[in-house]
Amino acid sequence: VINTASPAIQHAIKNAVGADVRTLPMTPEKVFMAMDEKYKV
Repeated sequence: VINTASPAIQHAIKNAVGADVRTLPMTPEKVFMAMDEKYKV
């Protein structure tokens, strides 16, 4: 069974901030860490 909500949210986050979060739960901290890794904030 494929959970369609998680991939949709992950894709929206990637489109919004350009960072790819591939682990659940997608917390604000994980999004920030992915952005930090990609952009070296």
